[in-house]
Amino acid sequence: MSQSLRYDRQNQIKKWEQKRLLISKVSVIGAGALGNYVCAGLIGLGIGNIEIYDFDEIEIHNLNRQSMFTEEDIGFNKAEILTKRLQERNSEINIQGYSEKITEKNIATLLNDTDLIIDAVDNIETRAVLSRFSLIKNIPLVHGATSADGGQIAVITRETPCLECFMNTNRKNSSQSCTDNPNPSVVYTTQVISGLMVENTRIILLPLNKLEKPTPPLLYYDLLSPNRFYHVNIQRKKDCICNEILKNAKLEKPTLEKIKVDLDNRVINTVEKIDTNKNNISNKKRTRKFTLSDFI
Repeated sequence: MSQSLRYDRQNQIKKWEQKRLLISKVSVIGAGALGNYVCAGLIGLGIGNIEIYDFDEIEIHNLNRQSMFTEEDIGFNKAEILTKRLQERNSEINIQGYSEKITEKNIATLLNDTDLIIDAVDNIETRAVLSRFSLIKNIPLVHGATSADGGQIAVITRETPCLECFMNTNRKNSSQSCTDNPNPSVVYTTQVISGLMVENTRIILLPLNKLEKPTPPLLYYDLLSPNRFYHVNIQRKKDCICNEILKNAKLEKPTLEKIKVDLDNRVINTVEKIDTNKNNISNKKRTRKFTLSDFI
């Protein structure tokens, strides 16, 4: 199927560059409710390389909000089944699913070459690992979380407060997931937050104008509030670990500027490779040796 046809509607948007999305790599941590809808949005955008990590198995109570799964999937790994469903919907992009739990020990190996990390996990311990790694490697982190009556979203970079500046990482049972400590959850709050996470992913990888900026910490979606959406300006905590991380971090361009330059260079290299291949093919045609059969 032609990629130009698949992405025809979004290619009509002014300054849309589908090739930037096709050469990008996004790592999604968590294949539950948020992960389901976020990944569906990523293949819709045409993100060319997607990695999904989740060690959990599908259970019957997941199906009310994890819409990519079916009853036949119960008992199987979430990341692997989600990958299969996504490949069925878009076979032209590279999607890999891993039954892995992201930890301090393996994160550098697993996420080292990604352009953007999406936090769709359900426990604070893993979120802290993602937040620290994103600062060390200067990789943007799109954070999302939901409840039955709302949710929150933020994009974390070296220029913003980190997740640990507004999460209580020292509380008891910070490693527990919603499987161990289930909270009320519904599909519609997940759809709202995941949509905003996909939008911010696009803004980071493909900003369409100078006015577009990722959502800084912290945007709330609150069904009990008259305004539904409101922003709380989070400040970096003086005693947060992110201060020490940034003090020792390798000096680089600001996070969003760095990823723009990286993608710009990758687009140029991709175009040059295509042009080189075309020239090689053309030269082969021009230098082809004729045989007697060519004149018969």
